[in-house]
Amino acid sequence: MKNNFKFKLFNLLVLTVISFSCNDPEPEFPVEQVFIKNPSFKLDGKYDVTKFEATKPVDLDMDGIFSSDILNEANKWKDSNEYFVHFFTERDDHDTTLYVPKLFVYAPLVSITVDEKANYLSTRYGLAGLLARFYYTEKDNRIALKGGDSNRYGRILDAKVVNEGLIVIQLAQYYYTSSGWEELRINATYKKRN
Repeated sequence: MKNNFKFKLFNLLVLTVISFSCNDPEPEFPVEQVFIKNPSFKLDGKYDVTKFEATKPVDLDMDGIFSSDILNEANKWKDSNEYFVHFFTERDDHDTTLYVPKLFVYAPLVSITVDEKANYLSTRYGLAGLLARFYYTEKDNRIALKGGDSNRYGRILDAKVVNEGLIVIQLAQYYYTSSGWEELRINATYKKRN
């Protein structure tokens, strides 16, 4: 009975992940939004991932080798252009003087396959989307997060400007590793596209 419950739980997780990863991730915006006047558009644009590292080594692909490099563990460096961050500033539909700056992170998403006895078979990766609102002040080059997406795939914890065109974002994501399900803290570094 316990194995049957595990099998049903894992199948539910697999179906959830498959249905999510088959569609382009669409950000769900909260009902209450913080609108601002005169935002900085300096950060707007897409940034490509240059590092995607967990704060501790893990074994995602179950090959017995532990690494902090999540895209390497997920065998996804060849697809690294999919895992970018997008900073954008939206104008309010009702008042054209108000704006909402947002950042949207695309990150690997875990999909687990098990057999009918709940034995682990394989791990596959899709695409997850995480959203946060932010304020950016050019004067001190600071990003302040103002609310974010917290869902079963993870959440954005922090964002910092390192220098012109280079940003570090800290995420929390949930991964199935050789030690079971874990919440991992990830430091992702991004470089602005030309």
